[in-house]
Formats: sequence, structure tokens, C-alpha cells
Amino acid sequence: MNHYPAPRTLLILDVETTGLDPEADELIELGAILYSVPHRTSIAQLSTLIPISAANTAAAINRIPADATHNLSAADIELTMRLLQTWLDRADYLVAHNADFDRTWLGQPPTPTSDKPWLCTFEHFQWPRNDKPTSLINTALNHGIGVSSAHRALTDCQLIAALFDRVDPFEILLADAIRESFEVKYRAIANVSYEQRDLAKARGYRWDGGRREWYKEVGASVLSDFIRLENQEAGFTVGVGRKIPAANSCR
Repeated sequence: MNHYPAPRTLLILDVETTGLDPEADELIELGAILYSVPHRTSIAQLSTLIPISAANTAAAINRIPADATHNLSAADIELTMRLLQTWLDRADYLVAHNADFDRTWLGQPPTPTSDKPWLCTFEHFQWPRNDKPTSLINTALNHGIGVSSAHRALTDCQLIAALFDRVDPFEILLADAIRESFEVKYRAIANVSYEQRDLAKARGYRWDGGRREWYKEVGASVLSDFIRLENQEAGFTVGVGRKIPAANSCR
């Protein structure tokens, strides 16, 4: 970690959208929490709906009425986005669960852009009570954090902040996540038949329907040891697939 000084401030982000395609769908809500690493606490929170021009086709999931977004004026949104920009400038890292999705939407109007590095609480953090990667809700529940609602932007940010508050040793967890985010990875491919798919799932492999493969992304520095141990213990063979660029680039 000598190349990556310990951060003092994180910006936890989550977005709700009307669909999955940034080219066709719209941002409908943004939540953010400014988090102090030395004090292990949230220091400021932000939540806003964002006016949309069409129907919210994801309303069944996020339960945000499209008409509710029109209660905010352009001046309201401009004020909120100026505050968000100051938080982006202040943060050392941006944090989200499934960060690849959220980082795609940041910079979509009216949100500001940012070149800060991202950390993903799904991909980069190794939570002590998760035996395999899982949803944010399950991750929170596994660590004794109650969940009263989901699929609203600020609520999801608060779950991440609660994990940061409670899970120890947080400094090591965070340092490992930062290192992980800068490391080149490879896909480890589970050679399983359709009938054996539960074996791969039980060991935390994920299904890629497009490539039709069960995979894990494994850091280059531990790939050889991982493949060797999996081939000894998994009950199926594991091969090396495509190279995955690091989530963050060294600057």
C-alpha cells in the first residue's frame, strides 16, 4: 500500500435509474454520503430525485413515481449538484456496491463528472461474514445490520456506511480493497457441465450468459495459487480466461 496512501474521506454513492441503458434511460435518484475514515462515521448525507422526461419503467423496483420528480426546479437541482461537486473534489475514493453500474451514470446530466478512483463493495471488499459474493442487503444482514427498505439511493448508501462503521478490522479491509482495485485480474473459468452448475455457484462463481461460462475474477498476483487450490478442492477443474484491466489506473 506504499503507492496508495490511506484515504481520509470516502464518497459513498448510489443511483436509481429508469432502466439499465445510459443511452436510453434516465437517472431518477442520487444518494451520497461523505464518510470520514479516521473517525469511522458519516459526516454528511445527500439525497435527491432528478426530474425525468418519460415514464419510470423501473417503478416496480424503486417505487419512485415519475410525477414526484417534477416537484424539483432547475434551481433546486443546480444547488444540489454544486454540493455534490464539492464532495467529489474532497473525496479520495468513490464507493458503490456494483460500482461499474454507478460509475457509468455519474456524469450523465445533470450530475458532475469525476476522475476519482472507485472502490466496489461487491468486487473489492472481502467481507468477513460473506462466504461468497452476495447482494448488499445480504451482506448487511450477514453482519448484523438491519434492513428496513431497499432500492432507494440513500438507503443503499447508508447500508454501506453501516458496514464501514461496524466491520473490523476496517483499516485492513479498506487497504486490501484499494490494492484490489488497482490490480490487473484474470477470469478463472470453472469447467462444469449444466448439471454441475451448483458446484460452481456454491464456490462463488458467477454466470456470464453472453460467454456462457462460470467465472471468478482473480488478481494476477494470486492467480497461480488460486488455480492450484481450486483444482485440488473444488471438485471440478479451473482454467484461465481473459485478462481484466484494473478497475483503477495508477496515476
